[in-house]
Amino acid sequence: MATLKCVLVDDEPHARGLLRNLLNQSSWKIDIAGEAADVDTAMELVALEKPDVVFLDIRINERLGFEVLDKFTNRGFKVVFTTAYDHYAVDAFKYGAVHYLLKPYDLPAVEEALARCMAEATNGTNNEEANQTIVSIQSRSETLRIKGSDILYLTGSGSYTEFYLKGGKTVLASKALGHFEKSLPESEFIRIHKKHMVNIRQILSYERGAKSSVEMANSVKLEVGRTYKPKLSSILSS
Repeated sequence: MATLKCVLVDDEPHARGLLRNLLNQSSWKIDIAGEAADVDTAMELVALEKPDVVFLDIRINERLGFEVLDKFTNRGFKVVFTTAYDHYAVDAFKYGAVHYLLKPYDLPAVEEALARCMAEATNGTNNEEANQTIVSIQSRSETLRIKGSDILYLTGSGSYTEFYLKGGKTVLASKALGHFEKSLPESEFIRIHKKHMVNIRQILSYERGAKSSVEMANSVKLEVGRTYKPKLSSILSS
């Protein structure tokens, strides 16, 4: 079993101590390379130690842990967010979080986070080209191959599905939305309405209410169907 080199970032000593104890109690081989209680120290520590995993609190004193990640444009480490605030889940997904631990966490939750980190490390997911989702789309005249990361959302209409892509491009596929719901990876895409399916990492915000909606990266707002709300809420807070 490989050893996971970890860095813990949290401004609360008690929270760091609890996480340290849970990591040491886990069934995984863990090397805690260091701990930081503020954003600047965290940046220095991550740059120095080059960890496999960073357990990162979201609110650190008066700053946000996201600043640490903004410092490293080409990250060679996994990120597990640790926070008492579930409303940061959308931002966590945008930053490519492996997991989102909601305080107060326990050993099973930490075990799950470590399992996800190890699975990604084993699969070599740092190599995006090797693990890129490619979608084959049959239009009226040709078959197109599109990177999953370029897809913002899909809208179905009868036997056709419109793909909305980065850069304002659209592609009309001659298959129903249900076909793509079955073929696209659940870890990346989710059905939010009988007419819409979205790329989870392209969600900017989720507005809950009688008429819930998500705002996508292109500023388009899409309605969330009542029957799809529980799963979406679970995905964004897991």
